[in-house]
Amino acid sequence: MTTVRQTSSEEGRRDYLRLELGVLAHIETLEGRKKVEIIDLSQGGARVKLLAPVENIKDCVLVWLGFDTYASIGRREGDELGLVFDVPLRPVIIKKTREMAPRIWRNDSAYLGAIARDFVQGNQGT
Repeated sequence: MTTVRQTSSEEGRRDYLRLELGVLAHIETLEGRKKVEIIDLSQGGARVKLLAPVENIKDCVLVWLGFDTYASIGRREGDELGLVFDVPLRPVIIKKTREMAPRIWRNDSAYLGAIARDFVQGNQGT
C-alpha cells in the first residue's frame, strides 16, 4: 500500500512529496551490504529503517527494486536514517517504484520469511 504524503508543517521544509513504501532494500557501504526497509521515498531522499546494525557511515548506495542511487546520511535517529540523494531521482523512477510496490505487499510474507530465516541462520548483516 503506497501513499503520497506531505503535511502542512512540512511544506516549507521539503522540496519533494514523499511516497510511503515499506519496501525492503539494502544499502551498500565500505563495510558491506546491509538490509533496510524504505519507509518513504522522494526525488531528493529517503527515510530508511536499518534491519541490521550499521556503524557510523557518511555515504552509501541505496538499492531497491532494480534501482540504485548514491546518498549521504543527512540524519540518524536510532535505527532510522535520513538519506539525501546526491542527484535527485527522476520522476519516472518514483512512478515505477510506486507501480511495483503493490506487488511487493502481496508477497510480504515471503520477505518476512526471508528475514526470519536470515535471523535464525545468523545472516542478519547480509
